[in-house]
Amino acid sequence: MKKKPFDFTKSLLFRYRFYIGQSIFIIVFLSLLALTYFNSVHLLSTGEMASAVNSHRLSFWGFFNGDFVDMPYRLLQNLSIRFFGLSAFAIKLPSIVLGIISAIITALLINRWHTTNVSIITSILIVPTVFFLSVVNAGTPAVMLILYPALLLWLGSKIVAKQALPSPFAYFMFAGVLGLAFYTPYLPYIALICATSLFNPRIRMHIKSFSKLKLSLVVATFMLVIIPIIINIFTAGHSVLRLFVPEDLSIATLWANFSEAIASLTRFSSAGSWPIFTPALGLAIAAIAIVGLIIIIPNRQTTRYQTVIAFFVLFAVASALDPAYVVLAFIPIAILVAAGVKFILDEWYGLFPTNPYARLFGGAFVVMFSTVIVVSNVYFCMYAVHHITSIANSYDSTLDSLVERLEDNDTIYTSQNQYEFYNLLALTHNVHITTELQQDPSQIPSRLISIGEPTRRLDNMQLSEIVTSPRYQDGDLFYIYDTINKVEENNEE
Repeated sequence: MKKKPFDFTKSLLFRYRFYIGQSIFIIVFLSLLALTYFNSVHLLSTGEMASAVNSHRLSFWGFFNGDFVDMPYRLLQNLSIRFFGLSAFAIKLPSIVLGIISAIITALLINRWHTTNVSIITSILIVPTVFFLSVVNAGTPAVMLILYPALLLWLGSKIVAKQALPSPFAYFMFAGVLGLAFYTPYLPYIALICATSLFNPRIRMHIKSFSKLKLSLVVATFMLVIIPIIINIFTAGHSVLRLFVPEDLSIATLWANFSEAIASLTRFSSAGSWPIFTPALGLAIAAIAIVGLIIIIPNRQTTRYQTVIAFFVLFAVASALDPAYVVLAFIPIAILVAAGVKFILDEWYGLFPTNPYARLFGGAFVVMFSTVIVVSNVYFCMYAVHHITSIANSYDSTLDSLVERLEDNDTIYTSQNQYEFYNLLALTHNVHITTELQQDPSQIPSRLISIGEPTRRLDNMQLSEIVTSPRYQDGDLFYIYDTINKVEENNEE
């Protein structure tokens, strides 16, 4: 009896390829996120220090007196610092958690607009980029510029789904997320995108299908979330104005800011660390995104791509006001990459419509191509913070080394501009923070830790230890001094 040839399409590998791909994506993403995090866990930028200080200032009454900007993120970071104490881990933890959620929502969003294979490949390509990893590993509110657009587009796609009327829960979630987004400067402009979407007949049909009670509850949900903003209109109007325009707005700076934001995305030959690590995407991802842009132009009348264009406009406006808002480009770029990936797969499958081995070969090529991109991105993120001067100089490893050596009743001497940050150590440690060096013998502490080299000589104290970092330049982190009497006692022992 003649043996039947092997049919790859009936194999377990082929039948469960999507589950395998999704599992690989989850494992790879979590592994790479952990790898890049633990590689830079002790490093903090000035932006992260400022974010920690702003989060600690958060108070209930401050919500109603002008201190509400970035409230959702600051609240999470405040709780993290209070629970874990001041450390790089506590400062970065909210961004890491929200980054994981952002990655999942981005994958779900792409999967709603494209097939599962396109979603898996796109997620593997776009999520482990330098762009995404540098934002997620930074303890600043920048991660919200990825999370909010991803959530709003995903929920919006569920609301306008053709298959069936969406669950009212999707409307309530959308209203709540939209309200939270209003606390981030320049994101209230998303309301204009939502307003233009009312011209879509399907959305109007869904709204008409709502009872007046449900519609009123959805509006009430949004209004309830933004109550502090509404109150601040009357108590601190200048703070509300900051949500729409910066305090130092000038026509001359708009083009400069926008040019700087575009340069962050197109700088492929030089490294930088602000507002995101550059090169942020790499030539391969940029090329696929350009292919996707070319593909969606003929479909520019469809709702989904009109929404993408609207978010690109939002990115352009926000980055012109502040170049740090270049992060808003991530979700639109991810959607363009998905369109480019779909085009490439369709063209390849069109050449071999009935040949499963051609698909297997194409899959192997995609795996190799993705591996090269992912490995290069992670390699850059891991080593840039230590070995590329333009990036490494933006980070400091003092905090965690200092916490490891703290003792009760230590006095920490720091500069005026870092006083508020290191003063947060007093929340969980019995220490005193100062910006002045005492000469009065009765006020000299038993042990002094100076962040950086002291500005003048300490006559009554003796240097006992210099703690350094691995840097070959400016490697001194802090100096530990003991009183002369204490040093003599230790020598006698």
